[in-house]
Amino acid sequence: MATLARSYEKLLATVPGDDEAAADLAEEIDIKLLERQDASRIIGSQNGTPLLLAVADLKQMRRQGADPAVLSATELAAQKSQFTAHADLYGLLQASRLYYAGDDPKAILALLPDAARSSRFTPLAFSRQMLRGMALGRTRDPNEAGFWRDLLRGANPLYERPLVEMGLAVRWQRDERLEQVFAPGSPVTDSMTRTILLQTLASPSILRAAANDRTRPVRERDVARFTLLYKDLTRGAFGDFTGDLALVPASAGSEGGLWDFSQQDMIPVGLFRKGRWSDGFPCPNIAQTAATLAHAPANAKARLCLGDFYRLNGFDGFSLFKAGGDRFSLGNGPDGFSGRPLSRADIYAAIIADKGAAAEDRAYALYRAVMCYAPSGFNGCTGPYRSYEELEAAQAPQADRKAWFTELKQRYPDSRWAKSLRYYW
Repeated sequence: MATLARSYEKLLATVPGDDEAAADLAEEIDIKLLERQDASRIIGSQNGTPLLLAVADLKQMRRQGADPAVLSATELAAQKSQFTAHADLYGLLQASRLYYAGDDPKAILALLPDAARSSRFTPLAFSRQMLRGMALGRTRDPNEAGFWRDLLRGANPLYERPLVEMGLAVRWQRDERLEQVFAPGSPVTDSMTRTILLQTLASPSILRAAANDRTRPVRERDVARFTLLYKDLTRGAFGDFTGDLALVPASAGSEGGLWDFSQQDMIPVGLFRKGRWSDGFPCPNIAQTAATLAHAPANAKARLCLGDFYRLNGFDGFSLFKAGGDRFSLGNGPDGFSGRPLSRADIYAAIIADKGAAAEDRAYALYRAVMCYAPSGFNGCTGPYRSYEELEAAQAPQADRKAWFTELKQRYPDSRWAKSLRYYW
């Protein structure tokens, strides 16, 4: 294995990076060497394998969030002699270890001088500048946005520019200046970055402007339309829904479902025009339901119809993009819409609690509340997928489900819903 590691290092130095063989070589190194449990020991015991050692070190550092001691400063210092001819690479390793360990970001800036105004970058030089930009963010440097703008000039459009744009977008996100990402002439043009922000933080005005922006790809505009209409309904902005529905072309499709919204090519924005409204409980189209709720938010029939729209069109468990991590993660920040998302479970609970609700409405709410648990015994009406702890907290005890079932049968025995319900779960 030691001989193999030395052979790989020589090949890395001689195979051109733009050669197809380079991809094959990288894949083989991953499979044959770097996936081994003892890869770091094998590579670290050699002299003359700095590139492989750097990869092994970076791989260890990726686990720093869970275990800051995976690669200590002492261990990295002991490797310094192997990087005598690769000072820039060793500096990147030192800065990366500091970053992943959560140490003082100012020390990172000292290791990585500003070279953002270069006209082009090697992969190593670009990596150093990206890490410098991330450290500027950690120090809340007022010139961070200017740094990212400078870095854009020399960034390769194919692989590097989207990363730099994301850095700039995250800075504007933290400053709560999201409108700059979507302003005309914005340097943030990467559609993935933009669609994540549209789904997570964008305000209604940003979404409306994005939906009308004919200079942007159709998918991005459809994401803006879908997000706007979905949040209008789930956040209670019913008065805006009808006007916003006009942003959806009459020809918009509803194909594709909601199986993987953030990744799928077809955005089924046509659901809001052509979706299903009813399968037994009498409901008008969703535009009429929203109009009723705009004037009478507590209207039980309209609320039940809203719940049926969610149920019949696949919104149970549906979620827009969810950002993870801290405030330095793209899409993590204050939502541009106020209010808490309204789920089907919320609708049924409110109507069940209203003893003065019409018999037909209350019977249907009891029926649907029980059916939320069919057949798994797990609540499927909680809205977007949340953490396991939140999902557990949303589960009604079986005694409550039995009480709903019993009340439906005893209080509304002639209801079609009481007659059709045979079990509780």
